[in-house]
Amino acid sequence: MAKVRTMVTIPSDNALPRDFVVNTWAFGNVDLTSDDDLDAIDDQLLDFYNDNGGSGTPIVGFMANDVKSPFIVKHYNLDSPEPRAPLRTTELIMSNITVSGSDHLPRETALCLSFQGVQVSGEPQARKRGRIYLGPFVSNGGTIAANGAPSTTLIQEIVDSASRMLTASNAATWYWAIYSPTDDEVVRVDNGWVDNAWDTQRRRGFAATSRVTFPTI
Repeated sequence: MAKVRTMVTIPSDNALPRDFVVNTWAFGNVDLTSDDDLDAIDDQLLDFYNDNGGSGTPIVGFMANDVKSPFIVKHYNLDSPEPRAPLRTTELIMSNITVSGSDHLPRETALCLSFQGVQVSGEPQARKRGRIYLGPFVSNGGTIAANGAPSTTLIQEIVDSASRMLTASNAATWYWAIYSPTDDEVVRVDNGWVDNAWDTQRRRGFAATSRVTFPTI
């Protein structure tokens, strides 16, 4: 059984690779003798981003107009020597991307999904924590609360999507994990959270294409 790092690339609406967003996931106890486990992981990632589970707007619905389908998934065997070649590359077709207006937040604006393993006395908890920075987001469609914070609707959708992934993980032989480069080990995700505050990912911002100078006289 292998530990796997999975890179989900979210293409931008301008189709420039430098503006693509990448989310990094990890999974443990993955059987690589067939494609079954990787197929199941792909299905859960698709459900995380795309399927609202009947609860409301899916995550990609809040990202509409800023991202393009399909999302690109690459799996890497962390037990392989570096530089690692991907085990395979697949596409996730996002059917729930809808046009919800042209207004959008700055691309640097993200919302963080945090998760962690079980805390054990004597073991550094920092090595058992992981996070995914989601976005970019539109500024309409219920994304922002009246005080400018992330809306409870957006936060709850992310929490619900993460809960569904954790439930699927707990029922499978493979599991959603946090990878610690220090220990070169994966730890099973036990719980997680989303705070009601935006994060800033400066590397996601667009490069300047013009400059206004002063004085103008």
